[in-house]
Amino acid sequence: MTLTSSPLSSVSFDEATITAPPRRIAAMRTFPGLRRLWKPFHVAGPSGVITAPTLLARLARALFDPDYADPALALVNVEIWSGDLSRAEQITGQFLSQQPEYIPMLLARAKVLAKMSRRADALEMLKLILSREPRNSEALDLRRELRDLDRAWQGGSSYNVIKYSDRASVFQEESISLKRGLNAGSLIFRFSQAGWYGLHSTLSEVDWYPSLRPGTYMYVNAGFSPDATLYPRFRGALEVFQNLGKGFESSAGARRLQFTGSHIDIFTSSLGRYHKNWYGSVRTYIVPDQHQGTSLSYQILARRYFGDGQRYASFRYSHGSTPFEVQSINEVGILRSSAYSGELNWQIGERVFFNITGGAANEDRIQTTRETQYSLTTTFYYRF
Repeated sequence: MTLTSSPLSSVSFDEATITAPPRRIAAMRTFPGLRRLWKPFHVAGPSGVITAPTLLARLARALFDPDYADPALALVNVEIWSGDLSRAEQITGQFLSQQPEYIPMLLARAKVLAKMSRRADALEMLKLILSREPRNSEALDLRRELRDLDRAWQGGSSYNVIKYSDRASVFQEESISLKRGLNAGSLIFRFSQAGWYGLHSTLSEVDWYPSLRPGTYMYVNAGFSPDATLYPRFRGALEVFQNLGKGFESSAGARRLQFTGSHIDIFTSSLGRYHKNWYGSVRTYIVPDQHQGTSLSYQILARRYFGDGQRYASFRYSHGSTPFEVQSINEVGILRSSAYSGELNWQIGERVFFNITGGAANEDRIQTTRETQYSLTTTFYYRF
């Protein structure tokens, strides 16, 4: 750097200098007084016509002033929209070289890397973000999408057993599933078979989780049982999930179960919140019935995450006539129930996951009262 006693002219602050402030930042570390001298030249704002020079000037101010970062994000978005991903990557890199802890720009860079098909680099960036903000919904959504694309297939096997305090027969169910990650949302194909009191039944289902927009996704389910013995002949579900900001998430939807000669409609809604490594939610089920009247059930969930979204432990309490997600006739005919369950979901290495859920419920059913139901479900998944 050359020091001079001559006044500095505004002409000397050409576009190249204004749009490359890292040299000034380095100089200000040695000569802090230069910030006061250069500050009048970094006054670009969001007003006026959006042109390349004005956006570059706003970027220069963002790099110069740590409290003025939004324009830099806007410029990154402009470059993404225009298809100049290399320029978008350059801007994020330049900004983060001066402010490496700024989460919104880290997330913007992860999105740019993902669009450039550099998924490994994007996942590393998301890992950094989630180490600082474990429940950042945008980062979690993007990570899920990238993992689905990197390992497009996932196979699973599940075994469920339910024992009753006053019944000789045990309800047993086995299922296999195949998941395919797509840009339009994950698809899950599942085949289940159950046995109870010498009866056997099968059910084929498909689940779809399309992303409607950032922070909004949907759950769609359709199922068919050819024998309709232990399962409903047709099953359908639709639910929309919405990120409300500040860690809150809500959902609303409906289920329909078509049995032989009758059907059940279930309306459900939920409200949950993420706080650091915890997630809590309340879910309600409303079941209209023209004979017994409308029933209301609820579930309370508390979940603790360990490091990421794949490792967690949960506790759930349910009360009402519909304390569980209705899958088979085992969940039909309950008048009143109080249920407790615990769940552990864990990842082993990069490809193997397992889930163990166990619980007990005190129930009054149409034909029996004060019955206790014990359940245990084990599931293993493998990504490939």
